[in-house]
Amino acid sequence: EVKYTTVTITYDNYVWKMYKPKYLSGKIGSTTYKTRNDALKACAKNSKCNGVTKDKTKKYALYTGSTPRPGNGVISYVKQGKSYTASSTVWTVKSNSVVSKDYGTTVYTDLSKALKACAAASGCKAVSKVASGKYKLKASSSTTTSKGKTTYIQGSSVTTSNDFYWTEKSGYKFDNKLATTAYTSKTKALTACASKSTTCSGVTKTGGKYYIMKGSDITAASGSTSWVMGDRVEITSYMIFANRAWSIHSPY
Repeated sequence: EVKYTTVTITYDNYVWKMYKPKYLSGKIGSTTYKTRNDALKACAKNSKCNGVTKDKTKKYALYTGSTPRPGNGVISYVKQGKSYTASSTVWTVKSNSVVSKDYGTTVYTDLSKALKACAAASGCKAVSKVASGKYKLKASSSTTTSKGKTTYIQGSSVTTSNDFYWTEKSGYKFDNKLATTAYTSKTKALTACASKSTTCSGVTKTGGKYYIMKGSDITAASGSTSWVMGDRVEITSYMIFANRAWSIHSPY
């Protein structure tokens, strides 16, 4: 019996849903990529690209298809929408869409407060901007087209560490270790992974120890927990110098 794995991650300001072992149809061109991140970056910039598939040769390519199909030895990432991080949660932004099923009757005039309330409510699945400056909590993530409205669909919980977002996945492990060092704390492991951000994909805790991991293969594993490395945390601050206001963007 084939076991299918579905995990949601964030990268390059988009939310991606990973399907293993499944593939996409409608290959775009002949270009292939050696790493998942390079392929996701290329897909994010291509309006025709709806996803990425890693084939049996461990090469990544872009695809127009968005419906994964069962296959052997393949992994696919389907583009869900722009990502928005707030209240320790990643939200998928759906423009020109709305959810009809309300969660409560409160109308919020501040997006951050609405997202915070939704993240804290077990039955809330999304927040919809229903009018200019007005937001409502929603009990479903199923959207319908509605011009001028925007919906924020609740996704995975994230933490920030070492200038990166990390998506926590309980019950999952990466298949391949980047190094054999066993760390005694999550903090130390995340720091080590961040220092090797070009090759490290995340951290897996198994057997009470933390390991830095590589590659995109992730599998359901009882008793394990993984933290998938996502986007860099962008910080903007301001200072006054020579009678002018300057904005500081980190990590740029």
